[in-house]
Amino acid sequence: MIRPESPIRPEGNTTFLDGTTWCVARPSASQAELQRALDWACGIGRVDCSVIEKHGDCYEPDTIWSHASFAFNAYYQTNGNNRIACYFGGTATLTKINPSKFLAPFRATERAPMMYPNRKSPPQDL
Repeated sequence: MIRPESPIRPEGNTTFLDGTTWCVARPSASQAELQRALDWACGIGRVDCSVIEKHGDCYEPDTIWSHASFAFNAYYQTNGNNRIACYFGGTATLTKINPSKFLAPFRATERAPMMYPNRKSPPQDL
């Protein structure tokens, strides 16, 4: 159990009824749609996206899908862990499949949950 005073947040949203969930980019979303949603998350949505910028810890692979998935999940984990916090104009989806199966593990930090992508494309079985 995470204590309220702990600086580390859970790696995924854990609820008693639905289990653990993560918010990732929808594989069917266009690159233009994902870019608009990513811009919103990193701007108005106030996600710290410095780690997915060039030379950041989570920059590679340099794909819109992996960068958007990082930002979407960071926003979701810090803004209520509900469906509304994982919408992004229809470009995001909740998954119960641990993203570490297709992206290196999401790691909780004091800034935001992080993932270290190691795939060039999204899985098709979300």
